[in-house]
Amino acid sequence: MHRFLLTSTLVVLSFVPTGLFATPIVCEPKARVFNIEYPSASAGPGWIGSETDLVVDFPLSLCAVRAVLRDFRSYPRFFPRLVRTAVINGENEATTIRQRYEVAILGYRYPTEYDLALEIDETAYPERWVLSWNLAGSDGTIGESRGAWTLENVGTVEKPATRVTHRNRGLIKATFPLQDKIMRIFAQRELARSIMAVYTEAHMRTAKETELALAK
Repeated sequence: MHRFLLTSTLVVLSFVPTGLFATPIVCEPKARVFNIEYPSASAGPGWIGSETDLVVDFPLSLCAVRAVLRDFRSYPRFFPRLVRTAVINGENEATTIRQRYEVAILGYRYPTEYDLALEIDETAYPERWVLSWNLAGSDGTIGESRGAWTLENVGTVEKPATRVTHRNRGLIKATFPLQDKIMRIFAQRELARSIMAVYTEAHMRTAKETELALAK
């Protein structure tokens, strides 16, 4: 969902980006799949195409991760560079949200505002849950954004685990100098930060719920 789209003090996840400028985040468990590609932009010069594919196992219940991804209004509190999210239509299985995302470079802010049409598939819940999105409109800086979060239960009651898959196909307008090169250098790290943000938020909420239950 986030193109450019940290760690918990108790359990640390690990992503191992590849490439010349990648900086591994050494932790446990490792991402099963972590790919970002840059196909030729179908819209022509001045646009940057990207395709992301990330799969990682969280040592958390599917319910815990789902609760975070469904909490749309709280996104700016934990997603990096996302400064505002508003629900503009719907609340349940079909929702449209408006987001503002900002990248700061050399003291300048480059904002992006866009609407995403979200759809939730809970037909296989609690074993599987999907949150998909499609671009519903933008300020002209995004030409395409479509993808999904897919959660799959791969654990047990005693040892919960959720396989988290994030896939997105995007088209971004080049709005600042060297944007294409900057994206290629930092995109993997930024995506890892976003996935880590979801994990950390879900872990903190789970720990708080456990603490409250023990206090009763």
